[in-house]
Amino acid sequence: MVRRRVHDPAEDVWSSPNWPPRIEKMFVGSLVEEMKYHLDVMPSNFHDQAWQNVVKDLNQCSGWNFNKAELKKHLSILRKRYRIVKPLYNHGGFGWNNRRKMVVVDDSVWAEYIKVHPEITPYRKYGCPIYKELCHIFMRPKATGEIAVSSMDPGSNSSERNKHKLKEPPKSGSNKRSSVGPDNPKRSKSSDMDQNQKDDPYSIANCVVALNDTPGVDRRLYNAAMDLFENKNWRETFVTMKMDKRLSWLKAMIPRKT
Repeated sequence: MVRRRVHDPAEDVWSSPNWPPRIEKMFVGSLVEEMKYHLDVMPSNFHDQAWQNVVKDLNQCSGWNFNKAELKKHLSILRKRYRIVKPLYNHGGFGWNNRRKMVVVDDSVWAEYIKVHPEITPYRKYGCPIYKELCHIFMRPKATGEIAVSSMDPGSNSSERNKHKLKEPPKSGSNKRSSVGPDNPKRSKSSDMDQNQKDDPYSIANCVVALNDTPGVDRRLYNAAMDLFENKNWRETFVTMKMDKRLSWLKAMIPRKT
C-alpha cells in the first residue's frame, strides 16, 4: 500500500503550485512599482485603479491570467510569510549567504530556534529571496515615504545597523550643568520616564528580574540577553514565557560562538 504524503497546511504560506518563485518575484515587483505612484500607501490600501494596474502589469510580464481577488489573497499569504521570517532576519547574530539570500545558522542552533519558532521550519527548504521587497511592501512608511534601511538589508550585522540610527545632537549652551529642581521641565520629563518604566511590565528592569530568576543562564547568555532586551517585542516575549522555556529560547535567539 502506497502511503500518500500528508499535506501540511503550514507550507501553504511558503509554496503554492500557482505561485512559483519567479511569479512571486514578478508580483512583488509590480506592487513595488505601483507604490511609487502612491506615496505612504501600503498595497493593502490600494484603490481599485491601483489594483487594476498591478493585475495588468503582472499578467503582461508573466503571461498568466490573474484577477484582483487572486492577487489580494496571495498578498495576505505573503504578509503571513513576512511576519514569520522578520524575527529571523532581524536576529543580527546569524550568518548570511548573499548568493542564496538566506540566513545561515548552525544545525544545533537551528534546532533550538525552531523549538521556539516552529512556524519558521520550512524556511530552510524554501528560503525567502523576496524578503527585501516584502519589507518595502509591508513596513508602514514614514511621513517622508522612506523605510528604515536596517530592516530591508538582512545582510547587515548589528553594528552596521546601528550606524543608521540617528542620534540627537548635543544641546549647546552654558547651562548644561544647571541644577535640577521641581520647576525644571527636564526633571519632570525624567521622572515621567522613570514612572513609565515602573508601570511597564515589559521594561528592561522587569526583564532583568525575570532573567535573574531563570536557572542555567551563564555569563555569556546573560550579557547577550541584555542586548536582546533592547527590543521591546523580545522583552514582552521573554517576560510572558513560561520559566522552563526561557533558557532554550535564549539559546535559540543567541547563537553560540565558534
